[in-house]
Amino acid sequence: MSQLLHVGALGASALGLCCAAADVARPRRRELALMAVMVLAMLDVVTGSSLFPVVWWSAAIVATSVALAVHRRRAAPVRVPAMRLHAALSGVVMGTTMLVMAHAHGSAVSGAHHGVSARAILVVLAAAATIVAASAVWRSRRGHPLERAQHASTAASLLLLAAASFA
Repeated sequence: MSQLLHVGALGASALGLCCAAADVARPRRRELALMAVMVLAMLDVVTGSSLFPVVWWSAAIVATSVALAVHRRRAAPVRVPAMRLHAALSGVVMGTTMLVMAHAHGSAVSGAHHGVSARAILVVLAAAATIVAASAVWRSRRGHPLERAQHASTAASLLLLAAASFA
């Protein structure tokens, strides 16, 4: 069941990547880079090829998410679009969920860090994934169709990954 949920999350992420790439009228290079890193990381994990350790993939996703949310400093304050922030938050939640899942399922002992088990952290991350997904879908209801599809597929990917963490 877990593998099926992982494949579904990979498919949803790939759909989001396609939507970001197809939007040639409004190029979103940073979002495209984030979606590509997410898809590559999930592909590596789902296929079990282990090209890079999960911690490296998680770091790459979080770093790309931060780069997406940060705007270059200019003379006048620039407001980062809300949907870009949602994409960045989705990346942070996905990267940390992948990392904690690898620890929770990969170690022989479930372990705890500062008195909190990996399962408890996954519960918090699943709640965060649900909130980010619902918020992204809600905020994108008036956006461009490709942007809406991208954020809906990212939301689906987050929710499937959260479900896979408990399967």
